[in-house]
Amino acid sequence: MTVIECEKRDRRTREKILTIFRGDASLRDHVELIEIEIEHSRIVLSGELPNGQLVQQLVPAIRRAGVLCQIAVNIEVAA
Repeated sequence: MTVIECEKRDRRTREKILTIFRGDASLRDHVELIEIEIEHSRIVLSGELPNGQLVQQLVPAIRRAGVLCQIAVNIEVAA
């Protein structure tokens, strides 16, 4: 796979995840607080959310998007 093909795949994956987040009643208001990176076929989430319940919803939401690769959640809960 070429670099351009990998970048396109990563962009599609990011968009799938964002579409699910935007469609989720709990997560949609916080999408702008979540950064999604793809590093070596691994999804890395970072940012800050208002509570731990929202953080716990991230991985199941990504799975609903059909993304099955590893996920690292580096989201902090706002104090």
